[in-house]
Amino acid sequence: MLRVDGDSVWIDLVGEFDVAAALTLDAVVDSLEELDRVVLCVDLAQVTLMDAGGLSALVGADRRLRARGSRLKLLRPSERVRWLLDVAVLGDLVMNGPPVGASNGRSGSGDAFR
Repeated sequence: MLRVDGDSVWIDLVGEFDVAAALTLDAVVDSLEELDRVVLCVDLAQVTLMDAGGLSALVGADRRLRARGSRLKLLRPSERVRWLLDVAVLGDLVMNGPPVGASNGRSGSGDAFR
């Protein structure tokens, strides 16, 4: 689900953020092409798994948004996802706040976007 609040666009990721879900993130970034200085806020609280495809999509989204004067911000990653972001040198995109616990009661099946 996409939400717009002023110059910020919010999206929630749910379940597995893999190469298939990464295509959807690419489409979201494409849809923001006409907007100037937008902040794409990606809530990672319910991400149960992130693979190289998900990481690559975040790197690509950040690069594409910065080229247009926009920004990517990552919100509420679990400790496991935060660790992965730090290892991939994407930790600076995470907005301050405590990570969400790894156990969220959801299974990791289906589309990562809600």
